[in-house]
Amino acid sequence: MTKPTAVILAAGASSRFFPLNEQHKGYVTVCGKSLIGQTILDLLAHDFQNIVVVVGATDPEALELRRLLDKDGVTAEIKIATQEKPTGAAGAIQAAQPFIQGPFVRKKGMSGSLPSRSMRVLFTILKV
Repeated sequence: MTKPTAVILAAGASSRFFPLNEQHKGYVTVCGKSLIGQTILDLLAHDFQNIVVVVGATDPEALELRRLLDKDGVTAEIKIATQEKPTGAAGAIQAAQPFIQGPFVRKKGMSGSLPSRSMRVLFTILKV
């Protein structure tokens, strides 16, 4: 059975990621990999083949996403969709629609993809 398309919603403002929200949380590096890179590597490890990342049109770092993923060791073809206006998750899914083939799953947020060691390091940094 073919895995569904994995859609990663990364167009948000990361406002709840304070005090690290000077950049999008997906681009924060923990244990040598960006959170978005680790998320994609986790999906690939679970045999997801079609992965779409939705970024915001006003996100200056989105232009560097492919370079960041290369640095993280992501060699698979990852599709990048742009959400022109911040219209929430439904708008993000709509932006990804041209790349979705059949059923899909959405991945919202990056922190759930961190290995437990990475979470401990992050919480130590934040002193949580």
